[in-house]
Amino acid sequence: MKMEIDSLKLKCTGTIADREGLKENKIMLELQLKQLGEQHAIVCQDNAEMKMEIDSLKLNCNVANEEQKVLVEKNSMLELQVKQLEEQHAKVCKDNVEMSRKIEFLKENHHDKNSGYGGQVLEKNSALEVELKELKEKYSKAITENEKFRKKARLSLVKVR
Repeated sequence: MKMEIDSLKLKCTGTIADREGLKENKIMLELQLKQLGEQHAIVCQDNAEMKMEIDSLKLNCNVANEEQKVLVEKNSMLELQVKQLEEQHAKVCKDNVEMSRKIEFLKENHHDKNSGYGGQVLEKNSALEVELKELKEKYSKAITENEKFRKKARLSLVKVR
């Protein structure tokens, strides 16, 4: 019987030790659970912030896409305007060549006709010279405006790209 009592004491001592170990284990597990809860809260907050950032980036992307569409349309319009100005420039150049020919013709014939017609030729020649001066001024303005527009168009094309 003594052996039985000793055996029971031994078992009881083991159970008490196991119980103490379980209590320590429980405390450690509760601490780990608390730490995991804190980490979970941080991860949830990070996820919410990232979702807001993603939404903001999507919105910015949509705005940028719309702006790009507008710029592409403006670019097309500017290219059309450049083409029109180039055509106008070509016409002005052609007109300038014709006026230069007329002037040369008038200069060559001025001395011949001046002797026959007198003052009429001088008046007509003066009027033509005034007309020529006006045409040259118009041509100069057209070239200046054409260059300004080309610069603007190039800058717009660079901005679009």
